[in-house]
Amino acid sequence: MLRIAIDSTKVDVRLLLSIDKLKILDCPIIYFAVDLDTKEVLAHALIFGAASRYGLSILLREIV
Repeated sequence: MLRIAIDSTKVDVRLLLSIDKLKILDCPIIYFAVDLDTKEVLAHALIFGAASRYGLSILLREIV
């Protein structure tokens, strides 16, 4: 049986969308899925915006 730990954290970077308009995007959220038996990273997903189910669904899609 596969046991997976899933965690997310804000990445401490800011991205500049356009130099002319100086629009700065919010910090991205990175999600990780780790196999608890082997400690191997199974998948990761980088999402811009607030933490949500959308980010988790992208992570799970990468695992499958």
